[in-house]
Amino acid sequence: MSVTNKHSLERKAVIAGGALVSLFAVSGGAGLLSTFLLGSGLHAVQKSGAALENHLTADMMHDALRSDVLMSLVANDPTFGISYAEVEADLKAHARELTGRIASNEGLVKGDARAAVGAVATPLAEYVRFASDMVELAGSDPVAARARLPDFQVKFEALEKAMAEASDAIAADGERTASASSLSAEVFKWAMILLAIVGVVGCGALIHAARRTLVRPLLELCEAMDRLTKGDTTIDTALEGREDEIGAMAQAVVVFRDAAIDKKRLEAEQIAAVARAEAERIAAIAQAETLVVDTFGKGLERLAGGELVYRMHADLPPAYKKLEADYNNAMERLQATMKSVLANTAGIGLGTEEIAQASDNLARRTEQQAASLEETAAALDEITASVGKTASGARHASEVVAVARGEAEKGGSVVLNAVQAMSAIEKSAGQITQIISVIDEIAFQTNLLALNAGVEAARAGDAGRGFAVVAQEVRALAQRSADAAKEIKSLIATSSSQVDAGVKLVDQTGEALQRIVSKVLEIDGVVTEIAASAQEQSTALAQINTAVNQMDQTTQQNAAMVEQSTAATHSLHAETDELARLMATFSIGEVSGRRAEPGPATPVSRARPAPARRSPPRSSAMPASRPSASADAWEEF
Repeated sequence: MSVTNKHSLERKAVIAGGALVSLFAVSGGAGLLSTFLLGSGLHAVQKSGAALENHLTADMMHDALRSDVLMSLVANDPTFGISYAEVEADLKAHARELTGRIASNEGLVKGDARAAVGAVATPLAEYVRFASDMVELAGSDPVAARARLPDFQVKFEALEKAMAEASDAIAADGERTASASSLSAEVFKWAMILLAIVGVVGCGALIHAARRTLVRPLLELCEAMDRLTKGDTTIDTALEGREDEIGAMAQAVVVFRDAAIDKKRLEAEQIAAVARAEAERIAAIAQAETLVVDTFGKGLERLAGGELVYRMHADLPPAYKKLEADYNNAMERLQATMKSVLANTAGIGLGTEEIAQASDNLARRTEQQAASLEETAAALDEITASVGKTASGARHASEVVAVARGEAEKGGSVVLNAVQAMSAIEKSAGQITQIISVIDEIAFQTNLLALNAGVEAARAGDAGRGFAVVAQEVRALAQRSADAAKEIKSLIATSSSQVDAGVKLVDQTGEALQRIVSKVLEIDGVVTEIAASAQEQSTALAQINTAVNQMDQTTQQNAAMVEQSTAATHSLHAETDELARLMATFSIGEVSGRRAEPGPATPVSRARPAPARRSPPRSSAMPASRPSASADAWEEF
């Protein structure tokens, strides 16, 4: 027996759970350590990136200070439109941003990069101070300030060199930090892969052990119990020798198997006893059924012979007593019913004679009514034709008014198109005004660029004298462009006012046409109402005419059906005599009251249905033809 089978399932689960928890704890600790170290490396990379961003911003502020100095040299010239106060404020803001960015980098870098950043402080202070002096001097003596531009350029280049060295040092420090972080990430990646492999192998070993010691024995027990539930008592298992819970379950299965064997033996004995009792019961039932069949066969034979006074009085089993009583009750009711039918046959004969006389009177009155309806239908035809002509005239008038309304609406559409065209012209004039404004703005910017070019030419000395002349010509051209744009803008404004006046006149014309259209619409509405009223009258008269024609047709059909009813009444009288003769064949005992004697069934000639009379010609509102009296006349009646 395996050593693992001596331990309980609970202890095995605790051992496996402890192994999994230990494995997960080691993996989690390694993951936390790698996350902490990678976070530190990422923080260092972020600091290096922030230092590089600060240095780039400081380099832009370095160039911005030079632009502020150059702008201050032309601020006293009103043609440039530059405010000296704005230049001075921009200089202070740019200097503050430059020194702040350099100071921030001293706390973000270390080693050689920090030394390079510290070396920028001295040329930075001199450059900022010299730029402030230049702007201040340009406000009072621009000529003297221009003379100091070469010295300012020396300070600019000295700071630019120091900042370039600092930029290289910061970039090198960032590369070293990124390389160290990448190496740490690679090391921890392989460490996590190794731990994952160990975890997978450990879990696989635990799963294999669980399958061998738990799953397979449980599957074997499940199979044994499934066979036992299906009635198989030949099962056998070798697990009852285990000392854990699975062994206890196997012992219980063996107990259930023995109990099932005993149960099968007892069930076989019970089935044999039940079979003997059932055979005895079936024999008794067969004997009783034979008596019942003979008794009811005799009763049905008497009934087939017409003997309704026979009753059953046999010694039947209790289960069939109610059936015997039901048969006797049914015969009692059938006998009473046949007596009643025989007694009432004479009354039915008298009733059919009275119905025949009434049918003859109804036929005469129906013929008179049909003649009156024909005259009424002819008069309605003439009235319908007259109203139809009136409706046709009203429809023609409505069509004429509709044509007039369409012409008026077309005129309104033409005016609307004219208004839209004037609006488009006004919109185009506004767009031209915007374009002229853009040209004016371009002329101003060209003038400003020419001024800057003149400043650069002045710095170049004799070499830039020709360039200064060209810049002056460009300024003159820009000024003439601005003047021309102002003149065009004035002309566009005059044209826009004239277009507005035209739009107002066209709007007034459109309003007048709209009023005309509204009046035409009112006339159209009145004529339409007249036409609709005439059409409704024509439709109503046509419906009345149709109804009268249908009444005429129905009246003629009624006359034919009355004749058929008379023939059917005579036939019913003959069939009543035949019924009395058939009733005499039954033995029903004494009948109270007078009994009708059956007479010979003489054939009765049926009255032929009268053909439908032709009515005078009708208008188109009448049906095209009338159906003759057919076999389904009784259903229509």
